[in-house]
Amino acid sequence: MKFAFINDDVVKKIEDFESEDQILDGHLYQAVINITDYSYMPKIGWSYKKGILFLYCAPVTARQIRRGLLASGVFEADIEAALNSLPEPTRSVSLIEWRQSNEFFRDNSLVPMVAVMLGWNAEQLDNLWILSSKL
Repeated sequence: MKFAFINDDVVKKIEDFESEDQILDGHLYQAVINITDYSYMPKIGWSYKKGILFLYCAPVTARQIRRGLLASGVFEADIEAALNSLPEPTRSVSLIEWRQSNEFFRDNSLVPMVAVMLGWNAEQLDNLWILSSKL
C-alpha cells in the first residue's frame, strides 16, 4: 500500500507499507492518506486541501486559460454550454466567475465540476494549467 504523508498542507513524503499498522511516524504528520488506488499518483510537493491532493498550479489570467483551452480543443462555447447546464444558483455563480474573473485558480471548487462535464480528469486539468501558464 502507498501512503502520502502531509504537513503544512503539502505532501512531504510518499512511502510503501504492507499495512497501515506499519506506519510508526504517522502521528508526526497532519494527515496520512492511502493513495494506493489513485489513478493519478500524487508526488512530493503536491498540495492538500479539504481532503484532496492536487498539484499546486499558480493562477493564470483569463487570456491564458482561454488560450490553453483552445489549444486543448475546448472552445469558449463549450465552457458556456457546460456552465449553462448547471442548476441555479450554481449556474449564475459559475457564469459570473467565467465571464468576470481576471485570474483562474486550479483549486477553485468550480474547476472539477466543469472538468467532469468535459470528461477531463485531474491530470488533464493540471496539464491545462501548466500549458496556460506558458501562453
